[in-house]
Amino acid sequence: MRDEPPRRPFRETPAPDGPPPPDEPRRYELRAPRLDRDRSNAGAFGQGIMAALLVAATAVMIGGLAMMGVMVASFGRPDGLALATRLGLLVLAGGFLAAVIVSMRLPRAAWPSFWAMGMVCVACALIFLVGVFGMKVPGIGG
Repeated sequence: MRDEPPRRPFRETPAPDGPPPPDEPRRYELRAPRLDRDRSNAGAFGQGIMAALLVAATAVMIGGLAMMGVMVASFGRPDGLALATRLGLLVLAGGFLAAVIVSMRLPRAAWPSFWAMGMVCVACALIFLVGVFGMKVPGIGG
């Protein structure tokens, strides 16, 4: 048999909240990691996507109204389609400038989703423009 006295059972006591008083020495304490989620950037992804969709919708509305106005005003003239194409590209450049300004006002975490959705919108707009201007419409163009 052993000559040692039997061990007492080990009991854990919760660590006190806050730092120890100044006259008490610092002890080693185990603290569990916090499982709270950082919500500072949680909505940035959706915010970037919504901002890109709003910029694209605004550019499409302005571009569509401007091109319809040019096509109605220049109906039957051979340079109407060229003028509408230049106006569409001008609106596209203005939309890009607006996108740069809007992205600077977004939080940094929203930039990737904003520009990714913006590229999708630009691709859809260019496909639409190629489809519209690739058609042969009687009385418009040469």
